[in-house]
Amino acid sequence: MTTAIDVLSKVSGVPRAEALALWEQVRANSARLKGCEGPHEFVEHEKTGALVRSYRCTKCEGTMPAHDKRRYDEGLEHGRRERTTP
Repeated sequence: MTTAIDVLSKVSGVPRAEALALWEQVRANSARLKGCEGPHEFVEHEKTGALVRSYRCTKCEGTMPAHDKRRYDEGLEHGRRERTTP
């Protein structure tokens, strides 16, 4: 039976064992982020030159790409807005 890992390995040229290891890292990171008591407290994690590529939560150690962190922050800000009913 062909799995998504097999397909990913074939199209990317990454050996199956390496693709599987990457997938496990993604799953573990997702579990950390979902299990965080929140709200996340992000700090810079990885930089490429002047650009920040990812952020790490100091509470759960989960990481998130910069563009996802921006959307997360926007969601928090949106949730803080005072609600008014028409």
